[in-house]
Parts: sequence; C-alpha cells; structure tokens
Amino acid sequence: MEVQTILWPTDLSMNSLKATKHVISLAEKYQAEVIMLYIDGPIRICHSNPPLPSI
Repeated sequence: MEVQTILWPTDLSMNSLKATKHVISLAEKYQAEVIMLYIDGPIRICHSNPPLPSI
C-alpha cells in the first residue's frame, strides 16, 4: 500500500495528543506528509433553508 499523505484530525486535547507518536511513526514508515486538521468542536446547524431532513 502506498501512503503519501496522512490526515490527522485533532482537537489538541491531551487525549488526542497521545496519537502524535503513532502519526509520526506512520509518516516515517511511509515517508508520508502529515496534514493536521484542527477540530474546534462539533458543527451545529441552527438554521438551513430549505430545512435539512431529520435523521
């Protein structure tokens, strides 16, 4: 399997930062680029037009 890019979504909490060593290890193993995606919190849609279907 060829891995060129690793997308690492994180909220930078202490728990999520425990994944750092695994991300680095995988990036080194596959000589891949790491893109860190900072997640601030859940996305809440308060209003949409037209209304979104309920799940």
